[in-house]
Amino acid sequence: FSGDAERGIRIAEGGKATIEASQFKGVAIGVDVEPRAEGTVAGSSFASAIAIAAKGKLTCEKIDIDTRGIGIDAGLTAAVQVKHSKFRTGGPGITGGEVKCEHVDFKKCGSALAGDQFPKIYLSQCNIEDSTDYGIMVGNWDREMKELTLDRCVISGSKSSGAFVTNAGSVLVKGCIFTGNLLAGLGLTLCSSSKIENSSFCNNRIEGMTLTYGKVYSVSDCEVLGNSIGVLAKSCTLFTASRCVIGKQETAGLSLECIFKISDVSVTESSRHGIIIGANGGGTIENTQITAAGSDGIHVENKCDTPLKII
Repeated sequence: FSGDAERGIRIAEGGKATIEASQFKGVAIGVDVEPRAEGTVAGSSFASAIAIAAKGKLTCEKIDIDTRGIGIDAGLTAAVQVKHSKFRTGGPGITGGEVKCEHVDFKKCGSALAGDQFPKIYLSQCNIEDSTDYGIMVGNWDREMKELTLDRCVISGSKSSGAFVTNAGSVLVKGCIFTGNLLAGLGLTLCSSSKIENSSFCNNRIEGMTLTYGKVYSVSDCEVLGNSIGVLAKSCTLFTASRCVIGKQETAGLSLECIFKISDVSVTESSRHGIIIGANGGGTIENTQITAAGSDGIHVENKCDTPLKII
């Protein structure tokens, strides 16, 4: 399918179609899946302004999208599943929908996922590399996303933060690597329940993680190395960290402006302070080693309204 047509293939409302081994070049929209329609696309390539528009159910496997525009333009009503595929887009890879991606490479996209039209997101074993903006930037202050899961993903080289998520009910990040991003590796704000497990945050320009304005943020079994600040936790109900290695930060291993519980953590070789406790900070630091800080092991900037207990 080529030329100046508005659409290559349109699956009308209520329709169902399977598209295999096809090429779409130059058309405005390669495949258009309308509400309550179902489209399956396999073994196909796209060089359209919008590769696929989806308001219904879309299943893709082994597709290759190379466009200066948008990969999959989807809204709240869409269900988008993508496996074993490649995206290279000037704009976002995917803009919305209930998204499930497995073994998908997003390389030099504007962002892999961007927008506020995502009810749920599940990414497993995806690689997001050299995004020209955020690797992932999703969510909205006014409407809560139900859940987001990042499982064994690598997000590297973004020109902003690796991932930034606003107002998610449930967040699970496990077995992921965030490295070489220009701002934070991972940013979560206004999220209700967030677990970050067995992940690595290394050599990001600003924070490894920035966790703000939410309820409970829990970090366990993570490696946080070579950032400016390892973890910034601010204005949340509770921040917990356990069994983490936090080392070689430029400013501080942990910067805490909230109630916290720190246990079995190693904080080492910070150029300035091991742990900074700022406004509204207080809580428990237990069985934690702080070594080779350039200045203070623990630096308390303000009076703690909540008692500080070190065990």
